Amino acid sequence: MFLTFASCSRDDIESPSSGASDKFFNWTISAVTTSGVSKISQGDADNVFIAGTSSYRISRGVQTKINFGDSTFTAYDVSALDSSYAVFAGSTTASLSPIIKIYDNGSIQTYTVPGTTNKITGLYVTERGKFFAGSYYQRNVFKFDFGAFSLLTIPAPGNAYLFGRINSTLYAVTSDAINSARVIYRIDGGTLTAVRTESNSGNIFYAGSDFIKVESNGTAHKFFSFAETGWSDVCTYYAGSNNEYVSYVTGSSRNFFTTLILTSGGYNAHVFGGGALTKQANFPSGVSGSTNPDDQQISLYNNNAFHFCYGNGTKILNGVYAQ
Repeated sequence: MFLTFASCSRDDIESPSSGASDKFFNWTISAVTTSGVSKISQGDADNVFIAGTSSYRISRGVQTKINFGDSTFTAYDVSALDSSYAVFAGSTTASLSPIIKIYDNGSIQTYTVPGTTNKITGLYVTERGKFFAGSYYQRNVFKFDFGAFSLLTIPAPGNAYLFGRINSTLYAVTSDAINSARVIYRIDGGTLTAVRTESNSGNIFYAGSDFIKVESNGTAHKFFSFAETGWSDVCTYYAGSNNEYVSYVTGSSRNFFTTLILTSGGYNAHVFGGGALTKQANFPSGVSGSTNPDDQQISLYNNNAFHFCYGNGTKILNGVYAQ
């Protein structure tokens, strides 16, 4: 079965059209040359940044290598604000500490992250000159504010790996792998307040203005949306076999998101919109998995579009809302 209809648990559904569609997006595929892709981040519908051994800005299919002014810099994370501003996190041979490179309309600003020698995680730009990030193996959240770093201590064990805004409230999701625990914190200025503690089950994705959690049990893949009071059912995808995997989720909210599902024949796309989860009939064939899963990366959804890097970093899929 490839089509699942779902009832929704709240009334303010923001339907992107009058109903469900099997052609929500127009799709294009571009060939790219990359090196060790670690993360991609979309500036807008036409521009995407790629972090890796070498890093790039791709604008309407034209690929430009970013010159960071340091040939030893390797980026492992990137968060773009728009087509001209992106923050890269990485490392160099000259520093044990993480290095931040800010791409601002072609110019580069460089900063050293204080207080850690571990990789930073979950890089999230909130506005020009401001971002948040976590740290592997450390109970820290780094707050960057126009050149100055503040160090926020996570109250419970775990490292922050995902940030996102719901309405105007900023949240951090932390994971404690040792105790299989997850805590979601509300960030108020310099204070982290735990709003939900739970097991580490399922995968959480940020979809524009909501966190979406996917929990799988056999062929049933359940989607939930977050509120401080708990998780609410959104829909359920029933796979045709145990060899189908919900790999990625990106979207504008709990009311409109795309999930890429990996099958034995490659990826297909389902969109939750208009109250139903619908397989996209015009999704291009041949969007396959990679021998190196790290080379598969999806961007956040903004400006009615998203990008997906696949094929061992050789292809970029661009989905643009068509309704």
